Amino acid sequence: MSASQVSANTYFALGQSDQCGTYFEASYRIDEDNSANYFPGGEAGSVKLVNPVLVKGLETVLYDGVIVEEGVNESLGRVQVTPSRYANDEVLIVTSEYGTFIYQKCP
Repeated sequence: MSASQVSANTYFALGQSDQCGTYFEASYRIDEDNSANYFPGGEAGSVKLVNPVLVKGLETVLYDGVIVEEGVNESLGRVQVTPSRYANDEVLIVTSEYGTFIYQKCP
């Protein structure tokens, strides 16, 4: 992890652990400036998450999302990222205009 990264983890879609270590593996990285990068895996584009707002009492963060893939800089609108627990595993819940996605942390 570089000095500018606070945390970086890889994830698989809930119940699909075979995605770990493959092209379909998702990732979420928080940088020192509290911005983040999210890649949902597969053919989806990378998303830069900026202007974080912590929602007190809910352990969730709202970001402005920008798709940044192959020269594209397209607004994704608001993106909500919530770390949580599911069956004693760490999960990440990501909600945007494209839906809600639940990921488990890769081992």
